[in-house]
Formats: sequence, structure tokens, C-alpha cells
Amino acid sequence: MSDRTLPIWVKIVLVVSALMQIVFGLRLLMDPASITAMWPWPLTPVTARLLGASTLVSVPLALLSVWFNRYSAARLPMIMII
Repeated sequence: MSDRTLPIWVKIVLVVSALMQIVFGLRLLMDPASITAMWPWPLTPVTARLLGASTLVSVPLALLSVWFNRYSAARLPMIMII
């Protein structure tokens, strides 16, 4: 089976998800006290920054999947989003 290109709706979901992750991750890195407004339970500032950093790690994977436009490249980010 050949590697299919991504439908436009999948690309949109991946880009929107990446943008939300950028906002969430940067906000936690710059202002870890804002976690109380975004998270259901309290976290320490160090844990909030770690959560923000780990969120930012998945952004390049999602954006590169859109750039490569192949289903095989987008499998992992799609599983992470689900």
C-alpha cells in the first residue's frame, strides 16, 4: 500500500493542536502560577514548567507531519492527540 497524503481536515487538526500546545507550553514556562486556571489540580511551579516544556516537545512533530504531508509521518501525532 502506498503512503497516502493527509486530508485537509487532518492537517488543520494538527496545526490547531500545535498552536494550542505552543500557547499552553509557553504560558506555563513564563508564568507557572497560571496553572491553577488551566489544570484541575494544583501543581508546584517546577512541575508546571516541566509540563509546559513537555508540551512544547510535541509541537515540532505535529508541524513536521503537516509539512511532510504523509500519513506515515502523521500516525504518531494523531495518536497523541486522540
